Amino acid sequence: LQADPEAECKLDVAAKQEPRFGSSLLQLSLQPTTSKAEEGVQQLALVVLKKYVKEHWHESSRRFQEPVVQETEKACIKQQILLGLSSPSSKVRVAVGMVVAAIAEFDFPLHWPGLLEALVGGIKDRGNMHLVDGSLRCLDMLSQDIDERQLTQVVPVLMPELLDIVSSGRCDAVMQHRALSILRGLLVQLGVLSGAFQRQGRDLMVA
Repeated sequence: LQADPEAECKLDVAAKQEPRFGSSLLQLSLQPTTSKAEEGVQQLALVVLKKYVKEHWHESSRRFQEPVVQETEKACIKQQILLGLSSPSSKVRVAVGMVVAAIAEFDFPLHWPGLLEALVGGIKDRGNMHLVDGSLRCLDMLSQDIDERQLTQVVPVLMPELLDIVSSGRCDAVMQHRALSILRGLLVQLGVLSGAFQRQGRDLMVA
């Protein structure tokens, strides 16, 4: 995907003038594809969407430019973006994961409380291995940002699923390696819990 300065300039103008610019890009990226060219268009839409998030999602961004994304538009994007994690294209799943991570930088966990539960649900859905892979990729990006309260709540549900992916032989080596990486990270985080969560962490590690 080569940069085109003229096209980038037009996209920047559209991002500032079109209130539903982000959700329009997302809808384009979620359409079924029948060719590599269409898959490339989806990837490009997601690359532009990630740039849009970094520049317009929140005023705290180092790259922020006016206008800020409207709350209704944010809600629409967050409601639909996770659908892309089940894309048949691994490249699209990666691009979707990067958009999710970009949004989560500003909104997770306080303004996106259902994200973690949705990703855990995706990992548990062994009937859709594309969704399992996409959810694992996302969780791998977000695992370091899980707070102590969420950690003690999600680990009892997530650990058995990660162990099953690693040991059952039903998932490929890449997914097994990713699940093992997440599992190790969670165990490290459990080991450094503090205060009221420390006892819960110890109980989870010996359960």
